[in-house]
This record gives sequence, C-alpha cells and structure tokens, in this order.
Amino acid sequence: MGSIVIKLIQNYKDDQEDRLQEGWDYVQAQGQCCGWISFYNWTENAELMNRTNITYPCSCEEKAENDSHLVRKGFCQAPDANRTESINSPEDWPVYREGCMEKVQMWLQDNLGVILGVCVGVAVIEVLGMLLSICLCRHVHSEDYSKVPKY
Repeated sequence: MGSIVIKLIQNYKDDQEDRLQEGWDYVQAQGQCCGWISFYNWTENAELMNRTNITYPCSCEEKAENDSHLVRKGFCQAPDANRTESINSPEDWPVYREGCMEKVQMWLQDNLGVILGVCVGVAVIEVLGMLLSICLCRHVHSEDYSKVPKY
C-alpha cells in the first residue's frame, strides 16, 4: 500500500480532478497528517517542488480544531507573501509533520471487525444465491415436445 501512496504523491497534479487524489486529500485532512511516512514525501512531487514561491499541499495544512472541516484540494500558497526567497522549502510549509502511515494502520485495526463483518456478510449472501440458483437449475424439467401435433 505504501508504494501506491508514494506513487500517488509523486504524480499528484494541482489541476487534475481525480478520485484517488481526492481520497488521499481526505485522509490527510481527517488524519491531520501529511505524506505517507512524513511530509517530506511531498518533496518527490516535481510539480510542487518546481514552484518558485512557498507552496504546499492544501490538505496537509495545519489547522486549529475549530477550523472548517472542508477538505481543500490541490496546492496552496503560503500566506506570507512578503518573502523574497525563490525556493519552495518544505521546512517553511505550514503543514502537519507526521506521516499518515501509522494513522491509516491504526484506523484499519480499529475498524477491522466492521470490515470483516461486511466481507463475511457479502460472502454469505453470495453463497446463498449460488445455492438457490443450483437448486432452481436442478428442479427445472425440460418439456417433452414430441407429443405436440405437427402442422
């Protein structure tokens, strides 16, 4: 799973509407984390690092608890516009420093019972449907059309 997330971060585009990107933005915003292992994973994104001003992933932005719960997408510019630096340095990003790997693993462990329950429930329904269709097929009789008069 880690390699998929790293590849997603590397290929993340600011102007692209992608469900996978939106999902990752949601994970980072709700988990209050950034990147997979740490926020430095975002330095592997060429589009982000080629910016001349301080730009960071919006979904990683460190917010106060009572801030809006809207998930922002894409890249944001730092509010400090007075800076004259032309380097997009990750140390200057106002983002969460912790990676999302541990938080995702913890969420999966906490919800493992629900996930397994849903999987078992779907499997039971599938097996019952298969058994009922087998019973139906066995009880279907073919009609004997040899006794029907021919015209």
